[in-house]
Amino acid sequence: IEELKQEVVSAVNEDAEMAAKQNVGKALDAMLVEVAECEIPETLVEEKAKEKFAVMLSDFRSSGTTDEEIKSMITREGFLKYKEIARPNVEASLKVSFAHAKLAEDHNLQVEPSAVNDQLELLRLQAEKEAKQAGQAEADFDEQRTRDQIEVALLAEKVHEFLKGVNNIVYVDPEEEAPTTATAASPTPEAEAAPAASAASEAAAPSEAAETSVSADAVAN
Repeated sequence: IEELKQEVVSAVNEDAEMAAKQNVGKALDAMLVEVAECEIPETLVEEKAKEKFAVMLSDFRSSGTTDEEIKSMITREGFLKYKEIARPNVEASLKVSFAHAKLAEDHNLQVEPSAVNDQLELLRLQAEKEAKQAGQAEADFDEQRTRDQIEVALLAEKVHEFLKGVNNIVYVDPEEEAPTTATAASPTPEAEAAPAASAASEAAAPSEAAETSVSADAVAN
């Protein structure tokens, strides 16, 4: 029993440490967004919004939304409405990416290729296992996209560690925190999805839906 208690305590501590690490990362990225002085080209906003729109539709499909319903959302007007809802998060994400790249260049922060390859292999095996359990012939695994995502995540960790070393980090208990002013926050992906889906559905006309596959190109024109 004592050994089980220790395992539970260890697991709880690991979860707490991970949560604290994620919260610090979010706070540091929010700081970067505040101090970043850069103009975001509309072409990049469009490209990033298309990626997020495609991911949202894929998530809907995974959660049981029918192909017919998804088809009805893939319209230019529906995408444009989604883009405006997602714009705050899109612009903040791009600013963070620019800031990470600049800090990495200025301070020689590099991601180890072996770390990328290790995570890539783990995710590949996981995808193959899930595909086998689902009775699929092969896994739907986009290696290049997954590699890019891993590199972005690992670089973010490097940048966050660097920033923690040159900044004074103050940990605040959420239960004790009593902010006196309110600030407008960017919507979360979950907050974007519901109104975006509604906007896309309202904007769609059945005759406009020609593609079943979910991709960024589906809303390009």
